Amino acid sequence: MMFFLSRKLIHLLSSLIPLSYIVLNKRVILTAVLLILIVSILVEIMRFKSSNFKRIFNRVFGEMLKKEEKNRITGATWVMLSNFLCIALFKKEIAIMALLFMSVSDSIASMIGKFIGKYKIFDKTLEGSICFLISSFFITMFFNLSFSLKIFASFLGTLVEITPLPLDDNLLVPLVTGGILEILT
Repeated sequence: MMFFLSRKLIHLLSSLIPLSYIVLNKRVILTAVLLILIVSILVEIMRFKSSNFKRIFNRVFGEMLKKEEKNRITGATWVMLSNFLCIALFKKEIAIMALLFMSVSDSIASMIGKFIGKYKIFDKTLEGSICFLISSFFITMFFNLSFSLKIFASFLGTLVEITPLPLDDNLLVPLVTGGILEILT
């Protein structure tokens, strides 16, 4: 349980990247995120190529990994990739909002789903999804979008988060939500 909470705290702390983007220019934040992404990718490569490195990695981080991450790319690397792509591809306001959906709404949904969720929808819970919807709508209130786009963005993010898709939701939630909003605005 402690490692689940640690994982969610780290996920929530990833919101510092889009929040930093509020005050930092695009080149500075992209450079910082790219450096972290490169380190993440190198760690993933080492984890898959070196049994000694994998053993050390698992000793330090193993309890925080989901079962499917033991032999696949970790959520942390997907988070960094989505930060890099959203900041590189989308307007500032859309990138920040989409990344906050991923870091804040997804963390809240996961914790609520784990602790009080009862009704399953695919591999998520109804309670967690409702919290994702509410928290993402709250996030949209800080951005200059029409009310209908705020509702749409919140529902879209929730739909992407709840749907079992082959790619990690840390990548899909911000890229799909941000990509469609980029087209619509």
